[in-house]
Amino acid sequence: MISGSKTFTRDWVENGTTKGSTAFAVATGDDYGRWKESAPITWSVTCKADEPGQVTVAKAAVTTWSSEPGACTTANPYQLTAAATLTATKGLTYPLTVTYRWRWDDGGYWQEEKLQFTEPGARRATHSWMTSRSHAAKVWLEVTGPARVQGEPGAYSLTCNGKPPAPNTGGKVTSVTNPAITPSNHTGACPVDLKATATITVSAPTTAPVEYAWRFDNNTSSPAQQIAFPEGGPLTRTVEWKDWRAVASTNGKVTGYLQVVAPNTAVSAPVSYSVTCG
Repeated sequence: MISGSKTFTRDWVENGTTKGSTAFAVATGDDYGRWKESAPITWSVTCKADEPGQVTVAKAAVTTWSSEPGACTTANPYQLTAAATLTATKGLTYPLTVTYRWRWDDGGYWQEEKLQFTEPGARRATHSWMTSRSHAAKVWLEVTGPARVQGEPGAYSLTCNGKPPAPNTGGKVTSVTNPAITPSNHTGACPVDLKATATITVSAPTTAPVEYAWRFDNNTSSPAQQIAFPEGGPLTRTVEWKDWRAVASTNGKVTGYLQVVAPNTAVSAPVSYSVTCG
């Protein structure tokens, strides 16, 4: 007669959350008809959910700031800043370029921008603008690539010049396309006349003129300009800024865009020009 003890183990793989019960059965080599079974062991496996293979976006928050104390007025414009956190998870491939844009519930939108991620983590995106116009809206950050993800909107309301925000009952600007500056590269005698053009499209006739201006990265801008979209007229019109003369070299490339400031925010894609006098 042989006596003693021995430990037996069994390994197996579970690929998802599950549970079960396992018992150990044994029989002697000459008596397979008499199996002896241990008490069952109940077990469970809970698998942590995989991190989503996409960028996540936090709710937008809007803050206001003024360089001077007092209410928002034409002489004391306020700065608004929208901020949201983008998180790139482990399920993505790095390095990663995330494209995004800011959008408003009144149809407004800003240019597409980019953030670079070399590894999983969180980055903060912000957008600031100055205004002396009353405005109430919701704004959010929308990721456009590598997959489309919309963040939760944040609301704000700003009263300027003592006039509370009023809803817009007319059409809205839906796009600003085909920006161009001619000549885009000038080398020769100065001064030289330049012309900037873009196409503005609205959703319906507007109750007030569309107001817009050209903004450039050398801290210059065009005068504020207006164009009407009355009843019975076209909903798409091309605007020109022709009263523009360069009197000196730009010392490199200057980049700008057309920005609509009323009845809602809208911008064109950036476009560049250069002037070399000689």
